[in-house]
Amino acid sequence: MVFIMERIHARHPELRAEDVAHAWEHAIVSAARSDARPFEYLAVGCDTRGRLIEMVGRANENGDWVI
Repeated sequence: MVFIMERIHARHPELRAEDVAHAWEHAIVSAARSDARPFEYLAVGCDTRGRLIEMVGRANENGDWVI
């Protein structure tokens, strides 16, 4: 499951949670962050409108993603 933090919409009001979730689930490229905490990834993906979104996600203890 993918959880989207509310602060994303506060900083980027043009993005809906559904946009970010779609971009994460259909990421074009992703990589583990080598300079950060374990289980943190960077990803770039397109939302349903074709906009590229750069995201940081972290896996929680249940294997879900928090973006």
